[in-house]
Amino acid sequence: MREGVHYARVRGSISRIPNTQLSYPEYSRLVRRGADGSRIIRMDVLFGMDDPSKERNPWNSDDINASNFRSIVELLRQRGYRDHRVWTRQDFQSFIGLAEGSYGDPYVMELTKPTPAGITLIARVFFGPSGMNEDSSPFHFFLKSAVENSSIFIYSGHSGLGAHLDLQGIESLYGFRIQPNPNLYQIYFINGCTTYSYYNEMFFQRKASAQDPRGTRNLDVITNGLATYFSVIDTTDFYLFDAVTNWADGRGALSYQRLADSSDTQNLYGVNGDEDNPTSEDHPSVLPPR
Repeated sequence: MREGVHYARVRGSISRIPNTQLSYPEYSRLVRRGADGSRIIRMDVLFGMDDPSKERNPWNSDDINASNFRSIVELLRQRGYRDHRVWTRQDFQSFIGLAEGSYGDPYVMELTKPTPAGITLIARVFFGPSGMNEDSSPFHFFLKSAVENSSIFIYSGHSGLGAHLDLQGIESLYGFRIQPNPNLYQIYFINGCTTYSYYNEMFFQRKASAQDPRGTRNLDVITNGLATYFSVIDTTDFYLFDAVTNWADGRGALSYQRLADSSDTQNLYGVNGDEDNPTSEDHPSVLPPR
C-alpha cells in the first residue's frame, strides 16, 4: 500500500472536555399537556429482543431481555404504577398502518401513576425485535413515536454497531421522517453496548435549530461507553424512572451526577447535553411540583 494512493496520513489533536461537576435534569419541562388538558409525563422504554426467534410474549418468553421487561414492570408496580392497558392487534394495526400479516405483533403495555401534584406518569413498555434485519417494523414505528413525543425515551437492547437506531436507514424503509420537536425538552437513555460511540450527534442534530444550533438545549442523551450486560439493563433503566417518579411525588430532584453514581455498572455511564442544564436544585425547572 502506498501513501497518497491507498491511504492518507493525517495529524489529529485531542483536547479533554472536563466533566460537568453538577447538573440537573429539567424535570418540570418534562411535563406535557394531554389531549384532555391534564398534565402528564410519558416515559417510553423499548426492549429489543436478544433472540427474535423466541416467544414474543415477555411473560412466557425465555429471551434474556424478557426478564428485564418483567423486572421493570414489577419495579414500577412497587412504586405505585398500575396496569392501564395491554395493546391489542387492533391497536397495532391502527398505530402502525402496515398491511395486516406483514409483521409479527410485539408486546406493549402501559402503566400509569397519579401524583399528589396532579401529574400523571405514563410508562409505555415495549418488547419485540429491534434489529434492522429482523421483524422490526413495530419497533421502528414505536421508536419514531418515542423520539418525537415522549418526555423520556429509553432503548434497552443491542446497539447493532450503530444500525439498530439508524434514523436515516429506518426512514428509508418507510418513507417517513423521524423529527423530534426542537422546542420540547426530552431525555433519551440509549442503554446498550458502547452506545456513546453511535448514538450522540445523530439525536442532537435532529434537535438543532437556529436558536439552538448544537441541539443540546432541549435534549440530554445518556449513553454507555463500554459493553453493557443484559443483567444490569433493568436496574439502570429503573433508576431514571425512579428519579422522575420521586420528583413528581414531591420528594426532591436527583442530579445527573448522583444518578450516574447510583447507575454505575462499570460501563462508563455518561450524559451529553447537560452542559447547559441548571446547576442548582432551586432552579425553577428543577423544583418539585406543587
